[in-house]
Amino acid sequence: MIPEKLTHLIYTSEATPEFNPADLKAILRIARRKNAQQSVTGLLLYTSGSFFQVLEGDEAKLAELFARISLDSCHMNVTKIIHEPIAQRSFGDWTMGYSEISPTELESIEGLNDFFRQGSSLANLGPGRAKKLLSAFAQGRWRARLADGRQISDSSPSSAAPDGVDSRDFSFAFQPIVDTHARAVYSHEALVRGLNNEPAYQVIKRYSGDQMATFDAACRAKALEVAARIGVHTHLNLNFLPSAAFDPSVGLNSTIEAANRHAFPLDRIIVEATEGEAIADPAQFAKVVNEYRRAGMRLAIDDFGAGYAGLNLLSEFQPDIVKLDMALVRGIHSHGPRQAIVRAIAQVCVDLGIDFVIEGVETVDEFSWFTDLGAHLYQGYLFAKPMFEAMPPFQI
Repeated sequence: MIPEKLTHLIYTSEATPEFNPADLKAILRIARRKNAQQSVTGLLLYTSGSFFQVLEGDEAKLAELFARISLDSCHMNVTKIIHEPIAQRSFGDWTMGYSEISPTELESIEGLNDFFRQGSSLANLGPGRAKKLLSAFAQGRWRARLADGRQISDSSPSSAAPDGVDSRDFSFAFQPIVDTHARAVYSHEALVRGLNNEPAYQVIKRYSGDQMATFDAACRAKALEVAARIGVHTHLNLNFLPSAAFDPSVGLNSTIEAANRHAFPLDRIIVEATEGEAIADPAQFAKVVNEYRRAGMRLAIDDFGAGYAGLNLLSEFQPDIVKLDMALVRGIHSHGPRQAIVRAIAQVCVDLGIDFVIEGVETVDEFSWFTDLGAHLYQGYLFAKPMFEAMPPFQI
């Protein structure tokens, strides 16, 4: 069953000369009452002439609310940052404003920690995009960009599968994505294999045309079955082909059913599609993956930077995770143009609250360069090779 369709809308703006900060508490009281009537929840932050707000609720109601905000005499340079589906509310029924915290306090580590300790809802806020964007705002990044007046984004089977796809004919290997800060495995990517660990292409070539959507769905269900059997307790990256299913429910329901059957939490599932899949038909891509995100799963874009329109994709559709294409990783420590490109991609990810995974790391030199950049999520032979129906040991 697909859950209620909730939407996240996050924006920033500047206060107009007519705005009086002393009126903020009264404005918040009125906003809370009106938002409660529309089942809209979220958070409002104000500091030194800048607003940051997260709104959660029905998409049509949020659109009406945002239109009113854009015309409100208190706001100018209204800039939409994120507009995306969510599985559940981040803030419950809580809305609050902060006018007493100065930018200097926010930009220190101690001030930022205090910022997240204020109010139980902020203290309990999970490590999702909302918290990352709040951190970016608190450190002055979105406040510094308000003068640009730019709009950043607006995006609006069982084990025995049917239709000739027999999931008893294939299985999975698992490769870890390592968090070097935590010195632990963040996720395992499930990689389709033959029953004797034959490579993926030998399995995939048996299915084409009308069978591909069913095979794609069967892969995720089988991957969940194997992951549960071997005791995967981390996140789980599952590959999928949005172009194979014109009906978003194809594959979604079977993925949810398999996760429930094997007691694998939906919020630990990361569905992964290539950049090529995303840019080939952006409207169809958004239609399919948004249903997965509404169910509580997250989205990763694989092979990012392999195509010509990756950054344009991020301006219209923001994934939760970007996995850098390994062609940009290879030999980056001695390749200036790649370094410039990757630094730009990394900064975009920071500003949009997107986790950045470095894929295909094979040498210490490559790892050292990305460590200096500040990256901490890695996947590659330097850490561990895929292991058939098992979680391989890893090294940092």
